Amino acid sequence: MKTMEQRNVETVNEFIQVFWNRSELDCVDRFLSDDYQELAYQSKEGLKKFASTIWTHFPINATRWKKLSVKGTKCL
Repeated sequence: MKTMEQRNVETVNEFIQVFWNRSELDCVDRFLSDDYQELAYQSKEGLKKFASTIWTHFPINATRWKKLSVKGTKCL
């Protein structure tokens, strides 16, 4: 049986693959809660707008993490 931390790491890795590496903007509804907030993007729509702008200028995406730091429900 997987721990919550293991499941969270898998979810974050899947989000990175689908959103950042495959450029599937609509997946945010599957991965992020309705009340998602982040300091830089503010909302899911802000994240999608930021990503679209980045991809316009840097079309080749290959986001990778060397290490995810996980504590409970937080992944950094």
